[in-house]
Amino acid sequence: MADNIEYNKARGTDSFVSRREVPWHKKGQIVDNYLTTAEAIIACNADYEVGLAPNYPMLNQLTLEGARLSNNVLKVIEKGVSNYYNTKQNPTSFSTYRKDTNDIFGTVGSRYEVVQNIEAFEFIDNIIQTGEAVIETAGVLGKGERIFVVAKLPDYIELSNGDKIESYLFITMAHDGTGMITAALTKIRIVCNNTLNMALSQCSNKVQFKHTRNVRDKLDAGAKLMGLNNKYSKGLEEALKFMKNTILSETIVVNTVFDLFLSPTEKLLVDTAKGNLSKVSEISTKKKNIIYDVLTSVNDGPGQNLYRGTGLWLYNGVTTYLSNTKNYKDNDDRLLSLAFGAESKVSQKAFDLITAL
Repeated sequence: MADNIEYNKARGTDSFVSRREVPWHKKGQIVDNYLTTAEAIIACNADYEVGLAPNYPMLNQLTLEGARLSNNVLKVIEKGVSNYYNTKQNPTSFSTYRKDTNDIFGTVGSRYEVVQNIEAFEFIDNIIQTGEAVIETAGVLGKGERIFVVAKLPDYIELSNGDKIESYLFITMAHDGTGMITAALTKIRIVCNNTLNMALSQCSNKVQFKHTRNVRDKLDAGAKLMGLNNKYSKGLEEALKFMKNTILSETIVVNTVFDLFLSPTEKLLVDTAKGNLSKVSEISTKKKNIIYDVLTSVNDGPGQNLYRGTGLWLYNGVTTYLSNTKNYKDNDDRLLSLAFGAESKVSQKAFDLITAL
């Protein structure tokens, strides 16, 4: 399944929890009230521990598969299988595994440090020390090799009556050695459900940590950094209100979209063609179609009747394209791309271009 939500056989439940809203995959537990981090980690079946077992040259297959065979084999691995061969031999690598099911996640190096799921949830509590952060969604993917948590922060931005932008904290962590621990501040505009992922020049909205020996110190430092969310939100509110009050002509809207997706050389070719994109053969059909789709989203996308003709209208149109129109491999790819990938950079570039108008 594309959603990749784990089904926990022992508990007979899908490893996902959501507040009120039923997710598109229609899996997991739906709760009426916000959950604390302590409640959420149990509700989404993320309350398991991850272990680290050494791999030895002559017993790689045993190390990779042994955890699935029996608990006795697992105990042998944990004690060090080199006792059977050469007690002076050092392991060449390690395998991460899930302690309650003995599933192997992946192979990692000697510097890899396991960070438990509970520590990711506690990261959220450390940011909002008042205890006001509450879990919106949380889940376990695959066999448990990745988890994610989305917490609603206590503040929000209100641009006009009923038009609110809530504040959220997103954190995801992989246990298979394929990625870093990543946390980000994000904004979701409730009216049209667009995801806003903006980083102001004076404040970072994303932090990442490698699974190395000092990772916990970095997590503590990252929590303090992201605890500056109040300053971030104040600056963001001012920027969004500025965009809402910036009136744009149709020419400026089109040229801004050109600037967003075209290189300086391509933009010069379009200017030479008097803005007629279809006449510029040097620009690929794929890129032209992207620009056409973005302009369609700006003019006719969901929620685009609000603030029509303003900078905020243009920005929401771009994020509508990125969130709803652009095709992704699957929902996980969509989420990660919008939050941390190339699409987040496009969103940031659009924000920079529009606030500079």
